[in-house]
Amino acid sequence: MKIIIRVLAVTSLCGSLTAIAQDKPTPEETRKVIDYYYNGKGQGVIPMDFKLCKEISKQGEMKNECISEITNKKIAKGEEVYLWMNFLVPAGEESKILLQYSRKNKVRNTSNVSLGGATRFRTWKKIPTSTTGDWKISMIQELESADVDIGQMEFSVIDASQ
Repeated sequence: MKIIIRVLAVTSLCGSLTAIAQDKPTPEETRKVIDYYYNGKGQGVIPMDFKLCKEISKQGEMKNECISEITNKKIAKGEEVYLWMNFLVPAGEESKILLQYSRKNKVRNTSNVSLGGATRFRTWKKIPTSTTGDWKISMIQELESADVDIGQMEFSVIDASQ
């Protein structure tokens, strides 16, 4: 039964990624990921990917995927943009992620994300775009023993009328 559950977990992890060409993981890589998923509770989430996104699919094969990424990290003032995130969350884990939005080295806004155990926990948060300037998003996981920085991203909000 345990082997079947592991196979299903790997299948769900890789299943919808088949549209994207991927190298087949080695048995050791697969075992490491599956072992972490089942035995990593309390050790923290793993951010697999995060990006700025204009549009997120709400249905079909691409449901919950970013389908319009902002690759140049430049956002027009007032534009609706999301920080799209994909995490590996150990089974049984209930994790909290704090997002800090900073400009000029000062935190200007925060938001929280709650995550539950999953091999592909995809979520997104609308980011502030009402003030021009260079911004940084810091992702911080709140663990029982400490807060851990798990990622950051920089972007610029520009006045599109100039």
